[in-house]
This record gives sequence, C-alpha cells and structure tokens, in this order.
Amino acid sequence: MPRLAVGFIALLLILVAGLRWRTGTDYVQYALDYPRYRDQSLSDVGLLGEPGLNVLVRIAAYVRDDPASMFFTASAVTISLIVWTYYKNSPMFGTSLALYVLVGAWHSSFNGIRQWLACAVLFAGHRLIVERRLGPYLAVVGVATLFHVSALVAVGFYFVPRTRLGLARFLAVGAASVLALTLYEALADAIVIFRDSSTETLLQNAYFQERINPLRVALAAGPLVFYLLISKQRTMAVEGHFYLNMVVVHTAIYVAALNSAYIARFAIFTVVYLPVLIPYLLTMEDRRARALWAGLLLLVYAVFWVFELRSDPSVASYKSYWDR
Repeated sequence: MPRLAVGFIALLLILVAGLRWRTGTDYVQYALDYPRYRDQSLSDVGLLGEPGLNVLVRIAAYVRDDPASMFFTASAVTISLIVWTYYKNSPMFGTSLALYVLVGAWHSSFNGIRQWLACAVLFAGHRLIVERRLGPYLAVVGVATLFHVSALVAVGFYFVPRTRLGLARFLAVGAASVLALTLYEALADAIVIFRDSSTETLLQNAYFQERINPLRVALAAGPLVFYLLISKQRTMAVEGHFYLNMVVVHTAIYVAALNSAYIARFAIFTVVYLPVLIPYLLTMEDRRARALWAGLLLLVYAVFWVFELRSDPSVASYKSYWDR
C-alpha cells in the first residue's frame, strides 16, 4: 500500500480519536488535570512521576491552550506510531489495520491515554526484541516509562522466545497465569510501590474488584486455537513465532485478570500484537482459503467490536469537538 494511503488512513483514525469530546471514561478527569500537566514543573514531577504527558501538553499548548489540544496530540502520537509499525511489520497491512480497530485497540486508546502512549512507544520499538538488541530496547522502555511507569513490565518482553513455544513452556505460562488469580494482594503490593496509595485501598477499589468478561479471554486465545488447528506451524517465520508468543502472554494476562479489570489494563501492552500475528497465521497457498479465513476472522472480531461498543456507553455515545 502506498505511503500516501497509509498516511490518509492514519489521519482519519487520528481525527476521529483526537477530535472527540467527553468520549471515553477518563476524558473528564484528564481535562480537569490539563492545567496541572501544563503548569507543573518537570523537576517537581521527576522521571518516575511520568512527565511524558506534561511535555506533550506543553508542546500542544503552544498551538492552542485548550484540553482538546492535549487529546489530539496524544491521539496523533499513539495512532501514528501504531499504524506505522503495522505498515512496517505486517505481511497483510490492510488486515492488520482492520483488526487494530476490531480488537478494540483503537477505541481503547480513548481511555488510559498515558498507558496507550507508553504502549505505542514500546510497540514501535519491538523490532529491537526480534533483533536481540537489549541496550536500545531498554532505552525504548525508559522512554515509555516517562508516560506510564507500568511500561517497566515490558522489560520482560525481551525474554519472550522467537521460536515455537513448545508444550512445556505453554503449560508453564498457563499455570503461572492461573496462579496469579490467587496472588492479587502481592500484585497490589507491587503496584502501590509506584502509586500514591496503599495495598488495602487498591484492593478495595471497585475497578480493581471488577470482573472482566470471559469472552475477552476467548477472543484473545482465538488466534492460538487457529494456529494449533489450521495454520501451517512449520512454515511460520521467526517474527511470526515471536508475535504468537506475545499473544500467548496477552492471553495469560487476561486469564490472570479475570477477577480484576485493573490488572487487565496490562493487556494494553500486548493487544497490539494480535493484528500483526493473524496475517502470519494466514499462510495458506490457496488464495481462496486465505481470503475465506481472513473474512471469517474479521467477522468474528467485528461482532466482538460491536459488543464492546455497546458495553461501553462512554465510547458508543461519541461526540466531536464541535459538539461541546
């Protein structure tokens, strides 16, 4: 696909996301915090205080001193990095772009703005994992952490294998994710190290206690089932195995987070790998079979996307900047 077309598609997604008004659960809180992001001294914030958004807000304020400029700038950075990464790494860019929307990653960035900025930075630098360049990758993690400290978990992504996971490793990952269901207090202890809160307060938070829909786990695991039953496993490229293993991690996070929507937010860092994995699974030589399976997978995720929008009225009731 020509770069001009890629740029046009990215611009369209950016405009819809960036020009939203009161769309997204976190919108109002971010709008209220805008003066703080704009005016707070970076020396007061500190590196672990996540100053990345402060910097973006100050840049945006030069163009227009309005919270809307913050949302537009954050969307522009997040979406352009993710779309460009798909363009550079997916063997079927059009399919990946459609899945980027349908798996919920695009509209999910309407919430958790700082975490999605961190995700976009990490995803843009993920080739450093495939190429086994530890130093530069740690630098990318460092930049992502400036937006959200939870990006530190991505250090572990460097150790995700680039080969077939194997039954033993797969079972070990599954067992660890199930075990995590019983370790929420320990996870809360780790989280509050970087948060101005206590373990007891976090554990009692309604969002921390909110269960996630098991359908999310099923749809996360869908490509893994497709890989085992239909895809040509032995012909997959090194990159394909890496993306497959990242989706195994993604599914494991959702299993571990079945009883906590808060924990499920760590899946923000892995859901972006779904749209680039699926094209690697569609390696059939028969063009008709490839088109059929691609169509079926897109249909399944389209149904999921509609369900997601209906279950999130803050996004479904979209309003634009001019509606305010």
